[in-house]
Amino acid sequence: MKSCKISKRAARAVDSFVPEMRTRSSCDEPDGCNQQVLHFKMAAALPNLNDLMGYVEQPPFAENVAKLSKQQALYVRAAKNVEKEITQIEMEFFKKVHELESQYQGQFNALFEKRLKIVEGLTPVTEADVAEIPLIYGLEESLKVKLEGDLEDLPASKGIPKFWLRALENCPSVSDMIEEWDVPILEHLVNLEVKLTTQPLGFILKFTFTPNEFFEETVVEKTYEFSVVASEQPPHLFDGPVIDKCSVSPITWKEGKNPCFKIVKRKQKKATKGGATANRFVTKQVAQNSFFNFFNNDLSPEAAETDYEIASLIREQVIPHATLYYTGELHDNEDFDEDSFGSYEDDEDDAGSDEEN
Repeated sequence: MKSCKISKRAARAVDSFVPEMRTRSSCDEPDGCNQQVLHFKMAAALPNLNDLMGYVEQPPFAENVAKLSKQQALYVRAAKNVEKEITQIEMEFFKKVHELESQYQGQFNALFEKRLKIVEGLTPVTEADVAEIPLIYGLEESLKVKLEGDLEDLPASKGIPKFWLRALENCPSVSDMIEEWDVPILEHLVNLEVKLTTQPLGFILKFTFTPNEFFEETVVEKTYEFSVVASEQPPHLFDGPVIDKCSVSPITWKEGKNPCFKIVKRKQKKATKGGATANRFVTKQVAQNSFFNFFNNDLSPEAAETDYEIASLIREQVIPHATLYYTGELHDNEDFDEDSFGSYEDDEDDAGSDEEN
């Protein structure tokens, strides 16, 4: 029996119906076996748990297979054997596409550099230069007139302010990772680049920042290396590359500036000799959500999968089409659970109360 992954929403729904489900061990049986006993509150009111939790029972094969003759079954197996060869071609195709992308990298880089000079205001731009390019594609005339009428006329202003911050914020999958304390840091992000590698297969994301009060480096790189192999489990399909290695260049955070952690004051009660209690405060560093957890080398398998999805989105969509993300005209269609990337909450089981600094 196969089952689909249980969503967190479904799990919360189960909790609402089963608030007092627990497990205990018992050795009261004559044979001494341990048995798990589930206690359900409101058991009679429970809906079908398989439906509620998203379980989908599927047989190991389709009904029509059982209706084949022995001779027809041989033909099915022969067709599957051909599809094994198709999987091999799919993997070769992926490798060739990656190599082809690498060959065009120089042309892409030249255009990225040209765009960067425009973003930074180093290349003068006149109305005549962009006469055929609207500020927003497909905008109704009335909205276009209103938008253009609301724009201030500031002849001395140049370039595009906070270009990469706004592009990332307007990409929903990435925006979910950006917290308010990340924004002042990302305001220093002045360029985002990608470099494809062929030996080994992979790519490098390069984040360039202006000198800032948060960390020492001005360049942070994240490198991915992967293999093109079929899945280990039958039927051995090719579902995409397998990540062999993911590494991040060091980030030297200045004292108290790491957005991945916060300092909290924890109040503790301490008994005195006279029997009275006295309060004292201790400080503790607590992990919290941050875009910069993206630069964490220590990821669970589930988080690593989401991490690669985000990196691929940045490489394939955000970097080449950053201006369309900046204007809000382009939205990614990725649907992933941002909680799997790493969600950090205060430990509610710790004694005492916290005050955030």
